[in-house]
Amino acid sequence: EMSTELALLKNLNLDAILVCLNDYDSVNFIKKVKELDIKAEILGNEHIGGVINGGLLDTDTADGIYFVDFSLPSEDFIQNFKEVYNKEPGLYSDTAYDTVYLIAKVIEQYGIDSESIRKGLKEVKYTGASGEISFDENNFPSNKQFELILIKNGQFVPYEE
Repeated sequence: EMSTELALLKNLNLDAILVCLNDYDSVNFIKKVKELDIKAEILGNEHIGGVINGGLLDTDTADGIYFVDFSLPSEDFIQNFKEVYNKEPGLYSDTAYDTVYLIAKVIEQYGIDSESIRKGLKEVKYTGASGEISFDENNFPSNKQFELILIKNGQFVPYEE
């Protein structure tokens, strides 16, 4: 229950509220902000896209929210996905696609045991739906860029000043 805290926030006339909560608390927080008609911009982390794609938060309620996540899928991927599945891809569809095919390529080239897969992920060159994939020394994707995304009219759109 966040009503007391949100009533206090409303009275502060804030410009923005940064939401860094787990999925379910984010949904409840955002719904309550909208219900109380708090005018502050809502800024969130990658969980915001996940709760929308997972059906926990509808895009009407989320309209106008900004969140940071990996770049959106390419137009080619979106078009191909729509042709095959007759619907828009979700926020992580290109990443999920690339994960499956990257692991398959690594297993094919390096072997199926965990040490071979670990080695292969460090060495393999793979270009997929989300672009060229490689990993840095800390095992993070080195090609993925973060982007500020706005939920506008039910769509995820890159924020433009």
